[in-house]
Amino acid sequence: MELRKIVPQNNRGSLTSFIFVITSLFAIAVFLLFINFIFDTTYTKFSEALEDNYNNSQALESLRESQNATNSAWDYVFFGLFMGYLLLLGLTAFTTRINAVFFFIYVLISLTGFIVGIMLSNVWSSLVENPTLAETLARFPITNFILGTYYPTIMTLILAFFLVILFGKPGGSEFE
Repeated sequence: MELRKIVPQNNRGSLTSFIFVITSLFAIAVFLLFINFIFDTTYTKFSEALEDNYNNSQALESLRESQNATNSAWDYVFFGLFMGYLLLLGLTAFTTRINAVFFFIYVLISLTGFIVGIMLSNVWSSLVENPTLAETLARFPITNFILGTYYPTIMTLILAFFLVILFGKPGGSEFE
């Protein structure tokens, strides 16, 4: 008995990958923001407890160094994932051969991704307006720039660039 394939084999160049990138970048950023908030709160509580009993000890200094290193790393983790997704989309667009007739269909369907990007940008803006997260947001300048006001603009520019890559190649079959 042969099992039915759930995921189609030739899924390269589909717009679902672009929408996946939009939503997953948002989800990862929110996850990293909350993880950073939780870690910083935990480190601060540990630091306060150590200051009472072990003032200027090596354990306290080690905890503060760890807190500074952890706080500065999360924004770069998001930026690395953002660049990785761009590379993934670029390679997918470059290796996919598709007829130029489908260009206008891709543009119309990509409006869905644009609308999702606008909604996620608004959700991010309302999330970061929370005064509890103000200190945490200060440690995320790259993430706030990408997901803040400019998220739909950045995603539209990326989509336009990859549409040019996708449809700007000469036609032909994949096996030439």
